[in-house]
Amino acid sequence: MFRYLAVILSTLILAGCFGPQNKKAPLGPVSAEVRASGESTSVMTGDQNRRFSLFAKAQLAAGEGRLDQAVDFLSEAVKLDPNSAFLKMALARLYLRLGQIDEAVRLAEDASILSPDNLEAHLLLGEIFVQQDRSKEAIPHLEKVISLAPENEEAYIQLGIAYARADDTGKATEVLKALLERNPDSLIGHYTLARLYRETGLRVFAEEEYRAVLQRYPQFTSAYLELAGMLEEEGEAQRAEKVYREAIDTLERDFSVRHHLVRLLVSQERFAEARDILEQTLAAYPDEPETLSKLGLIYLQQENWDRAAQSFRRILAQDAEQHQARYYLATALGQKGELKDALRQFEAIPAESDLYPEATLHAAFIYQRLARPEAGIALLRKAMRGSEPLPQYFLYLAAFYEQQNQPEKALAVLEEGRERFPEDESFLYREGLIYGKMERWTAAVRKMREVLERAPEHADALNYLAYHFAETGENLEEALAMAQKAIELKREGYILDTLGWVEFQRGRYQQARKHLEEAVDMLPEDPLVQEHLADVYRALGLREKARQVYRRVLELDPDAKGVSEKLKMLGGP
Repeated sequence: MFRYLAVILSTLILAGCFGPQNKKAPLGPVSAEVRASGESTSVMTGDQNRRFSLFAKAQLAAGEGRLDQAVDFLSEAVKLDPNSAFLKMALARLYLRLGQIDEAVRLAEDASILSPDNLEAHLLLGEIFVQQDRSKEAIPHLEKVISLAPENEEAYIQLGIAYARADDTGKATEVLKALLERNPDSLIGHYTLARLYRETGLRVFAEEEYRAVLQRYPQFTSAYLELAGMLEEEGEAQRAEKVYREAIDTLERDFSVRHHLVRLLVSQERFAEARDILEQTLAAYPDEPETLSKLGLIYLQQENWDRAAQSFRRILAQDAEQHQARYYLATALGQKGELKDALRQFEAIPAESDLYPEATLHAAFIYQRLARPEAGIALLRKAMRGSEPLPQYFLYLAAFYEQQNQPEKALAVLEEGRERFPEDESFLYREGLIYGKMERWTAAVRKMREVLERAPEHADALNYLAYHFAETGENLEEALAMAQKAIELKREGYILDTLGWVEFQRGRYQQARKHLEEAVDMLPEDPLVQEHLADVYRALGLREKARQVYRRVLELDPDAKGVSEKLKMLGGP
């Protein structure tokens, strides 16, 4: 719980509450070392002079960024005076800047023992232990800081975080409220308390504290976003939208709020409103990349391919390395039917991009549509040499070899893919289809049964076998069971056609009519489905209906084998 609350300290730097540590800041006033040990600048012993000189050198080295040298100087000074809490804290700060946390903790603990009321030591230890999720160790140090300096706001915040991480939300709330009693206008106090309430499910109190933050600092983007996000989580989308719109009115140049509102609108399928917000943003701030990207995606959703392509082209005009924009541009061009332009964009995505595999598959699909199998094969072979191949590479490669009327090569590729991806039944299924096209039915049936052994609910394999058995008149009871199971898994027109055709072969014409009429409704342009229905009408003695449907078949496919003869047998032209 409350795992990420520590980030508020850095978040609120923008609000002026805290400032970052200057990486080249000196270690502190030179005279501080002297004051800490109670020594006078007028008379110093040899060791005192040596310590002073080493401290000054360390200060100079740290200011110039030579931290390792500064550590060496201060370590020597600490050896000269191992009881100086001041020197140990200065060295601890250096180790902290170098990322050597354990050394920093050791020195700060030594300093706190040497000087029990050393405020800096306790605060440093408390902050480090909070960051390391060592809350129980952090708490006593932070409580000590508050006892020594009740006005130290940072100590209250860190202590509240420590208690929250220790699952003591009651104490965490108590500490933060104590801070707000001392300083009712503490921005970070209200913000931390809001987050604590939100994490513990006290949403009403959280909203009050977020509102308190925004009343004092209306430019604080994170408070708007977190408040609206909390309302979204509660299902109060309308109130969340109101918060986003309030933020937009206040934070005119903050794109993040607009994008969150757009996301909310898109989730509600209010695409036109989301598009309007993005277009308004672009009118004020032309060519803002994220706005263009989101606008392009909405145009894709609305199938406005021209405007989508325009948005992504504008992004690429600013930065040609925006591979995601190029991918979406290619997608829009492909949908527009501008296949060659789409192909150029997909192939421009480099191999090191995460989008390269998907882009390659899209490019392969376009080569297939363009009937350019040689180019598709070269593309896929190149992709397979350059990286670990995807299963789809083998499937597309096999399809290209089929396109070239080289089924044996296609089968070899599928076998290679099956060896690489033995759990993927797609290869077996495609092998079965190819064997069927080669009229090697025994092999085709064997492959489809292998598919079903691995994936008993593979609807297409079930459908293939059912249709094959209907065509051959074999295993009709098994074919019926397969077709019925397939239609339960996937209610598609071609599966209904199979089910109807199985029933026809079983002599159950009324059942066949029901299934085939539904199949024709789903696939009105499929001549084979139409022919099956006409055959059923003829078997039922519905001669005029049969004639009408046979004529429809010839409209769709004038070369349909045997249909003209069937029509003549019914006395039709």
